[in-house]
Amino acid sequence: MIHARIEPDLKSDVEGVFHNLGLTTTEAIKLFFRQVQMRKGLPFAVAIPEAYYCANQADVSAGLCRNLEVNQETKEALEATDRGEGLAVFETTESFFAHLDSECEK
Repeated sequence: MIHARIEPDLKSDVEGVFHNLGLTTTEAIKLFFRQVQMRKGLPFAVAIPEAYYCANQADVSAGLCRNLEVNQETKEALEATDRGEGLAVFETTESFFAHLDSECEK
């Protein structure tokens, strides 16, 4: 027997999908377990959808993250840092924090 805590909204949405597939929640869980057993792993690829993640800053700047909305000011700032513009280098963390403190005082 398995007991799992599932968010009510997630449970409701997923049970609706199972219903449309003609499955009960128990049948869907058994199906999942059988697939894991047969495949010796998950029966699907696990990945972070593009809407939540972009591989690197170059992809963002190039507009390759279709679902990631970046406003123009942010896009320009990211492009500038990709070119090495407007970057500050600090030898120590103390000098970095001193710089931040002076910027906050402005």
